[in-house]
Amino acid sequence: MAELRGALGAVFKGAAAIYSKNLVFSDGSNTITNSDDLFVTKGFSGGQVVLVYGSTSNDGVYNVDTVAAGTLTMEETTVSETPSTAVLIYTAAPGTQVTGFYNWQLDWTHNVMDATDFADAGSKTYIAGDTGWTATAQAHWMTDEDVESLFGTELIVRFFVKYSASPSAPAPVYLYEGLAIMSGMQVDTNVNELVQRPLTFTGVGPLIYRAYTAYPS
Repeated sequence: MAELRGALGAVFKGAAAIYSKNLVFSDGSNTITNSDDLFVTKGFSGGQVVLVYGSTSNDGVYNVDTVAAGTLTMEETTVSETPSTAVLIYTAAPGTQVTGFYNWQLDWTHNVMDATDFADAGSKTYIAGDTGWTATAQAHWMTDEDVESLFGTELIVRFFVKYSASPSAPAPVYLYEGLAIMSGMQVDTNVNELVQRPLTFTGVGPLIYRAYTAYPS
């Protein structure tokens, strides 16, 4: 793989998404149940195409048949599973684009806890903790974008490593995408320069690397 020129990114609202450890996959009925009854509240509906990520046996693309508050029924087969960690489910179509950006930086963190005690005989020992991600991005301030209203809401964010409006098998796009909360914004102005809007995002669940030969919809 050759080096790649930096690419842009985009922020979307209105996508259906849930990141939860209270999910159960069932075969036979081809259902995913949520004990918090959040599927309708989170925007899921029949006819959507959704992506599942973070399960042991059910990651993939599904067509939603019907939706109830606590149940997604899929057209495809699901495998019986009660995940021990949270799973991300979100619509393949990311929603309505509300802003874009042209420079970005991703930071992954993994908390490490010092577990050293007397029995370690003077050698440091550690235990792995939680993982997470944050991102910063540079955007132009636009008169027709109400970015301020996005604070405190869950958004789908795409960070392109290689971008194309119409990807194909010979020329795929490469990107990271995930669920995030916009946690910071600034407005920077300098005389005779474009007004800038630096943005900060805090990830909700995993950040997923994708290679698309066609954008899912």
